[in-house]
Amino acid sequence: MARTLNQNEIYSAISNLIFAVQSYGFGISNEYTKFVDRARVDGTLYGDTKEIIYTGDLFPEDWLGDAEAQNMLQINRAEVLGVDYIVMDVFKKIALTVDDYMTKRGFLTPTEFSEFNAQLNKQINVTKSEYDANIFNTYLGVVKSTVQGGGNGYVEVDLAETAGLTGNEKNRVEGQLIANKMVNIEDEMCDENTYYNDLGALRMYDKNDIYFVWNNYWVNRIEKNDTPTIFHDSKLFNGFADKMNSRLFGDVNTTATAGDGDKVRALDYLKLTDANNVTKRIKAGQPIPVGFTAPAGKSYTVNTNIIGKWYHKDVLQYMSAFTAAREFPLGPALAVNKWLVFGHNTLQYLRGFPFLELRAKQVVEDNENEGEGEGE
Repeated sequence: MARTLNQNEIYSAISNLIFAVQSYGFGISNEYTKFVDRARVDGTLYGDTKEIIYTGDLFPEDWLGDAEAQNMLQINRAEVLGVDYIVMDVFKKIALTVDDYMTKRGFLTPTEFSEFNAQLNKQINVTKSEYDANIFNTYLGVVKSTVQGGGNGYVEVDLAETAGLTGNEKNRVEGQLIANKMVNIEDEMCDENTYYNDLGALRMYDKNDIYFVWNNYWVNRIEKNDTPTIFHDSKLFNGFADKMNSRLFGDVNTTATAGDGDKVRALDYLKLTDANNVTKRIKAGQPIPVGFTAPAGKSYTVNTNIIGKWYHKDVLQYMSAFTAAREFPLGPALAVNKWLVFGHNTLQYLRGFPFLELRAKQVVEDNENEGEGEGE
């Protein structure tokens, strides 16, 4: 909003001037964007689909010496276990109007105006970075495998031993139980298994290819106490290196869901209209306001029982189709319209890799979340 200038202390007919203007815009941290940055792969302007083929393992047979001659023409094809497709079919634009004339009248120096315009122009790229991170992080924290974890998409750690415990003692025992469960699961992932992919394929995964992203709510519970040694000595894949805010972990709402301004949040960028024909733009990960309803499959409800998720480095690929910047002068308006147009693939986890949640079996009391900085 515009500010009324202060009256001069000596001459009431004149006003004191604003002597400086400093500009700030929206910023984004590397900690928030690192998950999508890690998943970026090169796209192309030619074609729109990348095909992923999963083949089965082979089996050594007895060698029969001269008798092998009869097998010379035998066909030994590899078994194809499944095929996934990454399709670049999402296209977005970011628009901004700037000018070099009338807006200048609000500044005292060319430097201040240049800084303001530079900040506006910077917001185009920052907005794209925010978009990429928002849709990727919400997908990572919310969407689940439909096969792994017995078809639930998760495994549970039983915290029944903490019944009757309170405060630091309870949190310490929880940390030990969680650590033991995680080590056992991660050992299985590094051994031959058919459980940690959707295809039932026999696989063995390298520990350096698996990440575990923590719900920061659980990290804070554990780190407030004497963190179990198991979290310090590299027994776990990546310790506490990766964590996201608890607002990004939840369960997809498969039916149209009314917003509550808190726990019900957008899974994608949405434009929603309420009963009074008021339209709001809601970014992925932001709460759906009261009075607005998200379509089926486009929102989720925050679930603090989700401790975190294991995911393979290749299970989610974020592929750019193109990024193009354009601008157009608006003649008599003495302004310039600028656009950034970009495309990417629809996010879909690849079925041949681990994508599995870890959950606490007990119900976490709501009042335990107070003061944890849930934030927007």
